[in-house]
Amino acid sequence: MMIVMKNPFKFLSTSAISRLTGLFFALVSLAACNQMQEEVDSAPKDFVRYPMHMEYQGRQLEYAVDYSPSADATRVTGRDAKEVTQILDAAPNGLLLFSAANELKFFQDKYEFFASTGIASAHAQRQDISVGEGQKVETVPNADVYFYRHINYVDQMDFRSVDGFTPEQNFVLYYNCGSVFNDNWCTDGVPNYARGFKVASVPSGTNDALSSVKITSTGHIKDFFVILFQHGNFGGRAIGLYLPANYQLSAYPSLKQLRRVAWFNGSWNDAVSSYQGFYYAY
Repeated sequence: MMIVMKNPFKFLSTSAISRLTGLFFALVSLAACNQMQEEVDSAPKDFVRYPMHMEYQGRQLEYAVDYSPSADATRVTGRDAKEVTQILDAAPNGLLLFSAANELKFFQDKYEFFASTGIASAHAQRQDISVGEGQKVETVPNADVYFYRHINYVDQMDFRSVDGFTPEQNFVLYYNCGSVFNDNWCTDGVPNYARGFKVASVPSGTNDALSSVKITSTGHIKDFFVILFQHGNFGGRAIGLYLPANYQLSAYPSLKQLRRVAWFNGSWNDAVSSYQGFYYAY
């Protein structure tokens, strides 16, 4: 004969039921705490923090990119982490220009970069131009760019040199259509010409292998830029490297590290599929 009890706690006092309920919730809480502790114990302990600043529409956004080498994991924290993540997620053709190791300037695409950077560059360089007997006097701009297969500049895989004799390339730039000493800027998007190079597809056998870059100069008065693109034919997301006027060296020992702190949201793999470099022409 089977006896069915509709209420198993029918014969327990209210205080006993209360104690059992408390014990049950205590056990659940303990299990949850143990699970959380296991997650904490198994979490990577080698996160390295990179404090970052990003200029966006005239504002300075602050955040930090944390990276764990053991887990190859990235997390983003800080005051403006959420906003920065949203900005990058919504920019399939965005470009981030490194002005320092932890300072970036965001552009919606390469054309916005060409326009903004060209104007700023030309303004900044006016002080380096002198006039004697009605003639503009300036040194011949020059830059050498070294591309390496491995980090820390090991196994050179490409080399590009740009000077006053380098054939001009077609870039869509803002340009000064009057005197260099006024603000008569032409902004009609007409293709202009700058001395530089364009490599629409990285040299054969080197895709996914470009790992470090050096830009050098023996003396120049114009800013020089190298743009690395995610896709061939200068498409997709991009990173801008920068040799300021009158500087002799800009060195980038690990492009993977640059991508990690720039496009931290995983929207760019290890490939650099095309690149270009140029002096802004004005």
